Amino acid sequence: MKQFAVHLAVAAAVAWLALACGFAVQPRSASAAEAVVKRAVSNRHGLNPGSSTLLRGGLASRANQPVTCAVLKGHGFSRADQRKINRASAPEGWFSEPASTFPPTSPTDASLNIPVIFTAAPLYDERAALHGGERFPRGAQLMLLRDGHITPLVPQLAASADASVSFDGKAILFAGKKNAGDPWRIWQMPLSGGQPTLVLAAPTDLIRPLWMPGGRLVYARRQPTGFTMETAALDGSSRLRLSYVPGNFIPDDVLRDGRVLFESGFPLGAAVSGGSLVLKGHGFSRADKLPKIDGASAPEASSSSRSGLHRGLAGANPEIYTVYADGSGEEAVRCDHEAAQRAGGRARARQMPTGDIVFAQAGHLARFTSTLANEASIPAPPGDYAGDVAALPDGRWLLSVRRPEDRHYAIALWTPPAAARFPGDPEARAAAPALITAARDPKLDFIEPVPVEPRPIPNRHPSGLHPWTTGNLLALDARLSRSGELSIAPARVRVESLSPTGSTVLLGIAPVAHDGSFFVRAAADRPLRFVLLDAHGHVLRQERGWFWIRPGEQRVCVGCHTGPERAPNNRLPGILQLSTTPANASGAAQPAVQGAY
Repeated sequence: MKQFAVHLAVAAAVAWLALACGFAVQPRSASAAEAVVKRAVSNRHGLNPGSSTLLRGGLASRANQPVTCAVLKGHGFSRADQRKINRASAPEGWFSEPASTFPPTSPTDASLNIPVIFTAAPLYDERAALHGGERFPRGAQLMLLRDGHITPLVPQLAASADASVSFDGKAILFAGKKNAGDPWRIWQMPLSGGQPTLVLAAPTDLIRPLWMPGGRLVYARRQPTGFTMETAALDGSSRLRLSYVPGNFIPDDVLRDGRVLFESGFPLGAAVSGGSLVLKGHGFSRADKLPKIDGASAPEASSSSRSGLHRGLAGANPEIYTVYADGSGEEAVRCDHEAAQRAGGRARARQMPTGDIVFAQAGHLARFTSTLANEASIPAPPGDYAGDVAALPDGRWLLSVRRPEDRHYAIALWTPPAAARFPGDPEARAAAPALITAARDPKLDFIEPVPVEPRPIPNRHPSGLHPWTTGNLLALDARLSRSGELSIAPARVRVESLSPTGSTVLLGIAPVAHDGSFFVRAAADRPLRFVLLDAHGHVLRQERGWFWIRPGEQRVCVGCHTGPERAPNNRLPGILQLSTTPANASGAAQPAVQGAY
């Protein structure tokens, strides 16, 4: 009888606890209910007077003020036992915590004497933005790591991410939501203290803001055709679009020469929808009709990615590109796409103080350097790296890494090997220093680390654009390509575009000179691609992706897919010996569609 009374009392206590939080609980046995209460009583913090209980991400309905909560998830407390939450705005599963109740859950490197901002999220989908999805489906918050302590940086907002520190180290730009149901907007906040101020707002998401020289910023805006890149002044004026083909364009960094480093699907202009590949104007259903990648078929789809994307489908894997601040001159950073695409693509790139561009590739790290035409592997310790590598003044790197034994990303410090051992040394990985944990939590992803310190202001790019509707394109030798020189000389080049509905549109056909050169005038701010034809009109080579040209832009390429590291021959192109007037391939009979993509 005594045992029954104890069980009855325990069950009543659990029921009262649930009702106090405004929840109904499923009937449980007396022993199960007793176990839950025992966990609460034995917890090292216990239930503070006046606190409420949170069951499975739900919220109590008392006065709309932040309160201290204990977290009961099913049958036990989480590791962080006391949390501060704004019940009106916090997204499900996310809790923003004060400094006193959010200590690092693992040792912090005491020699980290520079404050670091990072994003913390219960769930991070690293490939979501590439197909127009939500990277933080359960919310996110910016955190400040300083003197071994972690504190929320913007507790006033329901969600925050994508911190970018100003060049003087005194302020940040970031994406944030005032309320959980809001779209992502762009905010600014001084690091000396103060309230965040709204910089840019739109009916749809604005993400990944980055500081640019001249008082401007670059960011990604969600559109019906995907994320487009834009720049704007810090007061929200003078908005300028940078991308003009369908797909998702996500800025990663602003290079020292002023160009924007961004990622998009490969080939450029391809898009993935559901389980099918959609290449605008050309329907492919699954992997049986995949386009070629540098002469080889794309690999089969894989389900190993956490994001659920189909690896191997064109457009599913990211590639990194650059574009000038006026939207001109977009190109791939390097053209060795085949191996990179088979390995899962390149993403989350940043430029290091050495000038190298470091990026994530299928969880590993690799780099581009000016002395190499191809990427070089980085012998970092085993782990799944999320990219966004940041260099500290002492030469160490800040990394976001998920070790093989962990489920979530943590912030770690690593000292890269000496430059002489960096590429090509089979013993480099074994000899490289170990990772040192700076911050981690067993239930949160810690990503996007950014050191808070001044940094050089990038160069400003002087624009040479004009208020025209076209631009000029000169190819020095279309026979050249990274995948091999054509055995049959091209006689003509066909210039194509896309209609707003996704069908291929012929803009014009121009002659190709005996040395492979051609000179055309093409429509501005529209998707473009070249198709090389022989004397009989047969296709010799066709671009797989799309590019664009800005109004008044004058662009010269060495060859077709030769890569930006290829230098031109010192000779006058044959096409200019025939005429210095470009052939009209602008589709003048069909007016240019402004803002179609």
